[in-house]
Amino acid sequence: MIVGICGPEGIGKTTIARALHCRLSSSFQLSCFMENIRGIYPNGLDEYGLKLRLQELLLSKILNQNGMRIDHLGAIPKRLCDQKVLIILDDVDDLQQLEALANDTNLFGHGSRIIVTTEDQELLEQHGINKTYHVNFPTIEEAHKILCRYAFKGSLAPYGLQKLIKRATKLCSNLPLGLRVMGSMLRGKKEEDWESILLRLENSSIPKIDAVLRVGFDSLHENDQTLFLLIAVFFNYEDDDHVKAMLADSNLDGNRSLMGIFFDISTINDSMDISPRALKRKCNLQFLRIYNPRRDTNVRIHVPENIDFPPRLKLLHWEEYPGKCLPHTLRPENLVGLNLENSKLRHLWEGTQALTG
Repeated sequence: MIVGICGPEGIGKTTIARALHCRLSSSFQLSCFMENIRGIYPNGLDEYGLKLRLQELLLSKILNQNGMRIDHLGAIPKRLCDQKVLIILDDVDDLQQLEALANDTNLFGHGSRIIVTTEDQELLEQHGINKTYHVNFPTIEEAHKILCRYAFKGSLAPYGLQKLIKRATKLCSNLPLGLRVMGSMLRGKKEEDWESILLRLENSSIPKIDAVLRVGFDSLHENDQTLFLLIAVFFNYEDDDHVKAMLADSNLDGNRSLMGIFFDISTINDSMDISPRALKRKCNLQFLRIYNPRRDTNVRIHVPENIDFPPRLKLLHWEEYPGKCLPHTLRPENLVGLNLENSKLRHLWEGTQALTG
């Protein structure tokens, strides 16, 4: 059985899907939550390549084996035909994604279930999914309670703030995501602060919900803004403990030097030579992620054997790393994450390297 959850962005589809996964997963032999399919899996591949890549990711997640590779589209029924599985496909926006991952529950064992969240009702209809739950906007009363839950940690506003609550709810257009951001932003603030912030939002020239989210970000401490951006770019949907380990001792206080590089090499039209000293002066660089989402074999990057890696590097994620070994300047004792998927490495490095500080 395939079930759809449909509604606008920020309405709570993912929250509902996560709650279902948490409640139901123990009843299945295998389960997985494939989050943010729209954002993580680009459409740059041809149809067959896209489906192959998506199925690799599904198998990697559901079998808990990172970096699985398959060479044909029959791998899923071969591995999972006798397994009762629960699969959540979150934020689907393309029919090919459904054809790759939810074409037929008969690919899996008896009793398997697939839940799809999307903003596009027509997408579900095109795929023949007729069991759909439409997530509606909360009523005005419910919206007030959602905002109060985040602003006051209760369902009711203190006496005298009811008019401000109504104004704040109207600015959010009853959208749960906006209500959560608004409530969290206003928590602990005085009545005059509420008035100032709401007036600023009401007079904003950009769409109201965008203004709410923007003010929510702006209200963060400078260090928290940096943390927000690092997590959004490098560690979105990563395990909490992994993120904490990555960000420990990152020294954010007053630090405005470059901390991370996120580079899509599939955007390169011609070959590119990286200078040996390209990273040397970036002393605070801690997160380096170079990836090739289209798995384009025509991409050519030349990395010198004597390239200088920065000393504080914690994350080295370099898909298709072209070197035969890692340079001696890499300090492995500082690494928390290392991913050299599809690299040309023959050995890690020349000589002996210390693995602990």
